[in-house]
Amino acid sequence: MLVARLEPRPTELHPTNAALPRFDRTTFHLSNLGCPLMVCVLMKVHVIVMPKQSVLDPQGVAVRNALKDVGLETVESVRVGKFLELEFKTPPGEMKLEEICRDLLSNPVIEDYRIQYHSTAEASE
Repeated sequence: MLVARLEPRPTELHPTNAALPRFDRTTFHLSNLGCPLMVCVLMKVHVIVMPKQSVLDPQGVAVRNALKDVGLETVESVRVGKFLELEFKTPPGEMKLEEICRDLLSNPVIEDYRIQYHSTAEASE
C-alpha cells in the first residue's frame, strides 16, 4: 500500500468563508522541495503454524468436544494452530524468514508452517 500525506500551506483566507484557510495548489506538486511528503510501502507476511497431521492435537480435540456440547454435532475434527501477521518496511530475505519460522515461530518436530506474502493494499481489501 502506498501512503502519501501532503500537508498544504495556507496562503490566504478562503474566498467564501473567512474562517477557512485557502490553500495554494502549487504547494501540492511533489517536485517542490518544500512539499511535506511521507511515502511508506509495507509488506505483510502471514505465517500459519499448524500441528502436523501425524501428531495428536489435544487442544483441537477439546475444542471439537466443546463445539459438540453446545449443539454443533456435525463437526468431525478441529485442528488448532497459530496465525501470525508480520509487517515489514523492508522484508527480510526468504531464507532468513524460513529460518525464523523454523527456529523461532514453530516447533518443526510437531508443527508445519506456511508463509504467505501480501502487500498491505491486498491485505486490507
